[in-house]
Amino acid sequence: MKTETKDVFSQKKRVAEASYEVFDALQEAVETLGEEKVLELVNAQHKTNAMNAARALASAKPSKRNLEAQATARITAEEFMQVAGDSARIRTLLDKKIKEIEAEMAAKKAEEE
Repeated sequence: MKTETKDVFSQKKRVAEASYEVFDALQEAVETLGEEKVLELVNAQHKTNAMNAARALASAKPSKRNLEAQATARITAEEFMQVAGDSARIRTLLDKKIKEIEAEMAAKKAEEE
């Protein structure tokens, strides 16, 4: 077992530091935390994973990173040359492409309903 420490952020500001054990084996976790606590933690994480999976399927909305990757892939060479070197114009172009993608997704969802 080892202890790790991570910074804790709230609204993009570091507000604290959290330390926690990283167990090498399930038995080590049981010996340290007790069987009841380990079972509680496993069930809580399992529930969270199931809810996150259901949420992802229901919303069918890609992550911000995924949307930005899709938007970047849609930028033509001509568009790129027009905004190259200007971060504000690049951001504006990406936002425009993201809105196009989101509109397409909304239209597709409306079709399916």
